[in-house]
Amino acid sequence: MMACEAIDLERPAQGAARRAGSGRVARLVTALLRLLHAWRERAWLRRELPMIDARMLRDIGLTRAELEGEAEKPFWRL
Repeated sequence: MMACEAIDLERPAQGAARRAGSGRVARLVTALLRLLHAWRERAWLRRELPMIDARMLRDIGLTRAELEGEAEKPFWRL
């Protein structure tokens, strides 16, 4: 009977460790999803940059060369 009680006392600690581990996995998955979302948005924005007209470029204070340089960057670079 004592052995059963010892096992029951150990289970909550194992469960807590398992829950803590799953929390880390959840944070990792969340961080990965946010990174993938940022990359997807950045890729879309860079595909759209060449469509900006001269008037809009003047408004935002960029030259065509600066815009093209930004558009040519890979999506993972800031």
